[in-house]
Amino acid sequence: MPWRVGRDLRQLSQAAHRVLERVHIPHHSLCVIAQPLHSTRRVLWPPAVAFKLKHSHAPTVENASHLRENQVPQEPGVPLSQAGLRTDGSQEGADGSDLEPLAPSAEVLSALSGLFAQHPTRCTVADLRSSRTQYIVPVLRHPHHGPGLVLYLLESRGLDLALWTLKLASEVGQKFPATFYGQLAAWLTTRKRWRDVLRVTLFARKSLGHTTTSLLNWRLQALMEIPRYVSVGEALALFEKEGVTPSRLTYHLLVSMHLRNCDLPSALAAIGAMESAGIPVTSKTTAVVMLNYRSLGLTPSIKAQALDVLRTTSNDQVATAVLNGLVQLMLDAGDMHGVVAILSSLMQAPEDPSSAPGADSIPEDGASNDKIDPALTPSTFLPHRRNVANVATYNILLEYLANQGDLSHAVRVLQEMRAAEILPNSRTAAALARLYFATGHANDALHLVAGTLVNFPAAVSVLPHLGYTASIPPEQPIPPPTPPTIEIFNSLLLGALKDRGLEGLYAVLSMMQVAEVEADATTLTILLSYKHRREFASPRELIKIVRLLMSSGVTPTMQHLHILLSSLLRQEREGTRARGWHVYPSATSDSVAEQPACTAYSHPTAGITFHTRRKHSNLLRPVVQSLTDRGVQSDRVTFGMRIKQDGVVKHDMEAAIQAFRAMVDSGLQPNIYHYAALIEGYVEAGDMEAATNTLRTARAAGLQPNVTVYTIIIFGYARLARPGQAIKAFRDMVAQGIRPDVPAIDALVSAFFRAKAYGMARRVLLRLWPQIAPLEDNLLEAPLRELAVTFRQLHVDNEDIRERLTSEEKCALRSTIRKIAKRWTDVTYKGLKARRMGSASHVVTRTPKYTKPLGG
Repeated sequence: MPWRVGRDLRQLSQAAHRVLERVHIPHHSLCVIAQPLHSTRRVLWPPAVAFKLKHSHAPTVENASHLRENQVPQEPGVPLSQAGLRTDGSQEGADGSDLEPLAPSAEVLSALSGLFAQHPTRCTVADLRSSRTQYIVPVLRHPHHGPGLVLYLLESRGLDLALWTLKLASEVGQKFPATFYGQLAAWLTTRKRWRDVLRVTLFARKSLGHTTTSLLNWRLQALMEIPRYVSVGEALALFEKEGVTPSRLTYHLLVSMHLRNCDLPSALAAIGAMESAGIPVTSKTTAVVMLNYRSLGLTPSIKAQALDVLRTTSNDQVATAVLNGLVQLMLDAGDMHGVVAILSSLMQAPEDPSSAPGADSIPEDGASNDKIDPALTPSTFLPHRRNVANVATYNILLEYLANQGDLSHAVRVLQEMRAAEILPNSRTAAALARLYFATGHANDALHLVAGTLVNFPAAVSVLPHLGYTASIPPEQPIPPPTPPTIEIFNSLLLGALKDRGLEGLYAVLSMMQVAEVEADATTLTILLSYKHRREFASPRELIKIVRLLMSSGVTPTMQHLHILLSSLLRQEREGTRARGWHVYPSATSDSVAEQPACTAYSHPTAGITFHTRRKHSNLLRPVVQSLTDRGVQSDRVTFGMRIKQDGVVKHDMEAAIQAFRAMVDSGLQPNIYHYAALIEGYVEAGDMEAATNTLRTARAAGLQPNVTVYTIIIFGYARLARPGQAIKAFRDMVAQGIRPDVPAIDALVSAFFRAKAYGMARRVLLRLWPQIAPLEDNLLEAPLRELAVTFRQLHVDNEDIRERLTSEEKCALRSTIRKIAKRWTDVTYKGLKARRMGSASHVVTRTPKYTKPLGG
């Protein structure tokens, strides 16, 4: 169907161009705004209309290179200016609040526009005289009107005309001080216009004839946010060349830059250079590290330093930043209980439980009074003695619960926010929209989006095309309206693509155009992920989309590369993946490996190369070259794909282990995905002992295996026709409270099929079917092949979110597994007894109704 592929590519490219052609900002950063935690009980916004909650859900964790349907990808790190840590007691972090745009008269504006059209590069005093527009000179020379005019033009007409006016004002005698340029850069920073910040700092250097520490720091931050990473030596050499002294902020920006780039040695070098310059490490340095350490993963030493700062610092801004960074790192590792323990050890809970924030919140409309897991009760992990929790603290918790699909506890976090008088912001709204879409409350999510678009009726009119019904009131809490942001639209785009496909994409892009919200790199990541996962687009098609947008000025990021590499890796693996229950994967690869252009682990691709894919490599080269030229290094996701390719595709476990060790040596902390890649490699090699030992190592490291890891183990035993071991692994998974999904049950059934126990395979499938969906009566007598094919089709509807088992469900499922295990023991015993008596086992090798290979 080449014509259909080409049509979809053209449609997606045209839709993306409608908004993405104006994209210049590839960075989507987290927002941390320091606000105190109050204890009054005034309700700030109304509670839920109906407190009728469905079961909470937790997602089935997939490969690290995949974007979950209900998850917005986020860049690690938080801008220091937004964290309240940028100033370091100086005037460098001035936010430009004393600058006010002053609209000129229509005559002055018309004269400037005309001069700009006639002399687009440079306008001199002679040009002014010849055009008889000398009357604008007093305005340009005025100490307040001149800067105000520049800011007005910057806001309304863009940077080109604003900088042109700056040059013209300098020609007629206006002297803009260095602080003005710093305030101009700060104004652009609040709008994330990083490339314009670079232009302003460059023009300031030419206009003043010199530069300042503040202007160089603005330039350094803009380079970090683009991102374009520079070495510590290169950055400090620039300061030395300009004859200015680096400040503490300079070194903090260098630390942030290299931590975001997963370059721990360079970050340590920046801290060493700071100490050599006579600037000691303080609690603010620790806060900077915590805000940007997310890309590396939590380590015991970082955790210990964070706890020490929280216990000793008297600076609430520093404590807030450290707290939020630590909570984010621990939640990334899935350690909610650790978050509870950390905060409980730091903050003393109130003696009277009824005085805790939110303690007066009671279930509404007949909601259940069941006891909530204390590890997820917000009143147990929000501080009471110190005002260090702010809106960002709650947002981190809400985003974690949104990714888990845990609606009930997310609503309780919102109740805590109301009780603590913490006003929700746009990031709160984005997390809630993602949560409501993921848990089946799409109309509530659309109500929330409609609230942000009250000033854009044309955009609201598009919402019914996404299923919005204004007449149906929301069932879940809807916070007060916030201005529309790209984060909210990205959450809307995730839900719209899932429910409406490309039709939803067109609707969201048109709404963004009406609301004048520009797309960012995350928007493109969501689009690529949709094409990759939902439409199974070929690597060539995805690469062409990225190349097409690069020609429009879009800067590729590591998140884009992750999807492209994942698509190539999936295509390469198709030749070695097992199909059905009868087929065994080949032990070796027959394709000839192309010699890698770069095998260095620090390369953006972590040295990943693909077999017989030279055309794809040529297409991918400009994307990789763009990242390489900007100094971008590999991260944990690319390392995970390198480990998986070496172990699973190339069947080279020595190379996989070497890549794993190289990742650890570089300071990147492995997560469950990296261990899963090693486990899958051992399974492919048939070494189940090494696979189970690796699983135990991961658990000893504090990582919680997910359903995917257990499925790999179960499948490994199935390949070796060991149903007894497969049952044991399945039972261990259930004991951990992990709900089995379609692949896990399918892998267990295949273990009996491989052992030629076809009757047991059919019986196990029928017994476990209700864990996924109700079993229809017409399937009770269906042959095994029909059952297997029908069951696998259910995975589409159940792959997004899988909640953990409740205590009752766990007990019931363990009882079912015990019965299956006992039945298999009896079957095996009877088979052995029959063989000893010299007769063929009619139980184990009974002829099935359909014994041809089942399709994968």
